[in-house]
Amino acid sequence: MSPKIERICAIAVTGICILAVWSTLLWASGPPPGLVAEAIALTDSGRPAKSEREAIQGRLREMKASMATRELVVFPVRLGNELSQENAVHLAELIREGFGWRVEVADTPLPLEVAPNRSEQKVLWGFARAFQAQLRENSPPADYALLADYHLSPRDGRVMAVHFVVCDRRGEWVIVDFSNSHHADFRRISPTSASDCDRLVASRLQGYWDD
Repeated sequence: MSPKIERICAIAVTGICILAVWSTLLWASGPPPGLVAEAIALTDSGRPAKSEREAIQGRLREMKASMATRELVVFPVRLGNELSQENAVHLAELIREGFGWRVEVADTPLPLEVAPNRSEQKVLWGFARAFQAQLRENSPPADYALLADYHLSPRDGRVMAVHFVVCDRRGEWVIVDFSNSHHADFRRISPTSASDCDRLVASRLQGYWDD
């Protein structure tokens, strides 16, 4: 090996050693807590990263500023393995009355595949991603699209949770919402039927406008 090549190898080895020592010192007490917390949150809940959650807030502000001239389409509501056009019509009426928006009901149901899970957050975000994927493949016939998902007990019909997602025409999330017995408006409305769930969605939607 020539002296020149030997010097180059020595410099490279020295650099690698310095980098290894620096990395060991930097991570000696583990990775930064913020990174750990973020990784755990994403793993446990299925939530998107903080940057995407901030982007959702920006899209909501844009929607709130522009809905006077925009239109919303409501897709048939998910009721377990069924899709309810009737509830979509009722929900659209509640939104028209409460907001004065132009609202239409989609003629075609939007079947989604959402994996069951004990974690409500994972179910919520799985639902949100499935809805997003559908809209990205098939652009909705309005500026914004809403899909609601009602979780009723198959044993006694008890309403366990209500989820809904609003996306823009590109399929980007604007609102991803869930409510259950831990939420004040869920307890106030105390839903016992799918129609009550429609009212809860309208109430939750109003909450975003009142913020």
